[in-house]
Amino acid sequence: METWMGYFILGFALSTPIGPVNIEMIRQGISSGFYPSWLVGLGDVISNLLIVGIIFSGFSSGIMDLSYLSFIAIAGGAYLIYLGSSNLKTKVSISSWPRPVHLLAKGFVLGFINPMDFLSWSGVYSTIHEQPLSFLITAFAYLMIGCGMWNLLLSLSVSWCRHYIKPAFIRGFQLISGLILCGYGIFLAWFGFKMLVQ
Repeated sequence: METWMGYFILGFALSTPIGPVNIEMIRQGISSGFYPSWLVGLGDVISNLLIVGIIFSGFSSGIMDLSYLSFIAIAGGAYLIYLGSSNLKTKVSISSWPRPVHLLAKGFVLGFINPMDFLSWSGVYSTIHEQPLSFLITAFAYLMIGCGMWNLLLSLSVSWCRHYIKPAFIRGFQLISGLILCGYGIFLAWFGFKMLVQ
């Protein structure tokens, strides 16, 4: 049981760094509440499941090819720049409620286009790949539960705080998150271009 709890904690820890998914979850939680924020996080968990499925099926060697990673990084960087610039231009309304499918898709894309996710999950898999299949499935199940628990706690926390936040703060966060996403997108695109020309 201690082993499985360790994988749960690892999954939780892998989700905590502030990146595009967490920024978008916070933004959605502030503007629209718990469910929009949680749906973005759920989309990210689904993308993690797909990445793990790719690794399990043996396609990870092709996915980890530098040319493919560079393409993912450049495309992901372009999407993050687009999303960040949209945040800079869009006025946030507390009453706005985006479509659930759109939120799921946004979380999925934000997770899937991040090459760091491929590297992280490949690293985890490389440490336990010699274990029996039942062990691998259980370990990754606990990892995903840990990821989902972080998303749930983040969504609950932000949605609870949103009613105490002033509109000026919401607008300020919108601008800051937009700039961070643009900066992350520029870095990701530059990283992909650098891999491509090497």
